This record gives sequence, structure tokens and C-alpha cells, in this order.
Amino acid sequence: MAPLAIAQTGNSKEPSTQATDALQNIRFTTKSKFILMPVFDKTGTSAQYGSAGGTVSTTNEFATEVLNDALRQSGATTISWFKVNAAMNKKFGQDGLNRADLTNDMFIPDLVNVAKTMGVKYIVRPAVLNIDTQSSTETSINPAGFIPIFGMFAGATKTTNKKSATVTLKVDIISVAADDIIGTARFEGAVREKKESTPFGGYSFDTSAYAGGGMNGDAKAAMYDAIDKAVDFIASKVN
Repeated sequence: MAPLAIAQTGNSKEPSTQATDALQNIRFTTKSKFILMPVFDKTGTSAQYGSAGGTVSTTNEFATEVLNDALRQSGATTISWFKVNAAMNKKFGQDGLNRADLTNDMFIPDLVNVAKTMGVKYIVRPAVLNIDTQSSTETSINPAGFIPIFGMFAGATKTTNKKSATVTLKVDIISVAADDIIGTARFEGAVREKKESTPFGGYSFDTSAYAGGGMNGDAKAAMYDAIDKAVDFIASKVN
């Protein structure tokens, strides 16, 4: 199999703060079957998949579930990973909890062979390259808000809380027939949150619906944004 070389650069669309709306117009026209590999962590901040009894980061599990759901809702036919994993283990004669992990890149040629027996046309290989979250608080005094107190003046203070999250997701599309990558792209998902205290009011992008698990709400919202763009790219590359 050819080396995992980049075939195409990433999407240049502006990051969206309305990630959940982005998939409404994305539809797969192909009836071809897909294998979605579990999302790899390539950030360098945590260990990759270990043995079958090892640990997997919550980030990877979350991203895998969301990406698979997004593909299926857009009309793609994905083969459940538990079926693929069972076929791979059977190929290598493995059983029990101590079997080796077969999601590593070194097993992709074998995965391609298994995909052929399952009538699969494409394998999607996703990897998280970066997750970055930041927050800051600034306090300032508005001179126009000075009010007299005991012969002196006190200014009205404004507190601004800023939060941001950026996720970079890389996707490879492998053609089973060609035994090679037919498309590669990187996608950045981002959210920016700014909240100002009264009396000045302000705007805030509410990410509370995304909170929970091993990622904060902002990082999850950014992940949704990146995945939406990735699904759009995949739909445009397959037939």
C-alpha cells in the first residue's frame, strides 16, 4: 500500500459557531459502503490505543461517535466497527482480552483486504491533530459611568470573560479498490465566547449543551464544527 501522503490541503471556510446546523444540506449520493476507523489521537498529549484491555481517551470515543453519527445522518452507509474488528481478529486468529490492537496504521493493508470481503469501497481514517482551549478575564472602568459617592466619584466597572476552543481534525479517505489514499484534508473547528458583565450587557455563545465527559463544552462545540466540515469534504470526494 502506498504511504500515507497528503493528497489535498484543508478546507478554508470560516469557523462556525452554529456547528449543529452545518449538516442540514449535506447528503451522500453514493450507495457505497464505508468503514470508519476509530479516531486517532495525534496531538502528542496522550498515548495511542493499547491492547484490547487498555484505555482509550474520552476525546477519541466522543469524536468517533459524533463522526459516525454525522456520516449516517447524511446518508452514508458505514459498517459497524464491532463487525470490522471481529473480522480483523478472526483474520489474525485472536480471541480474548489480550489480543493485540488492530486499529494501528501498520494493519491498514490487512484492513483493506477485510474491507474487500465485506463489499466496502472506502475507509475513512480520522485523526485529531490539535485541541486548544483558552480563557481570560479583563476588568476595566468606564469613565462615562462615574457616579458621585460621598463627594467622590466611583466608576462603573466592566468585566469581560473570553473563552475560545480550536480543534484540528485530519481525514484520509482510502479507496479499497485503488489500495491508496484518494483525498486528505485538515479541518479547523472553532468557537469564540465573549461575555460582558452588567450594566453593559454582552453576547455569549452558549456551549452548555455540549458540556460533560472528558472535554469541556467549548472543545466539544469546536469538534462538532470540524466534523461537519469533514463530512462535507468526504461527501464531495466519493462516488
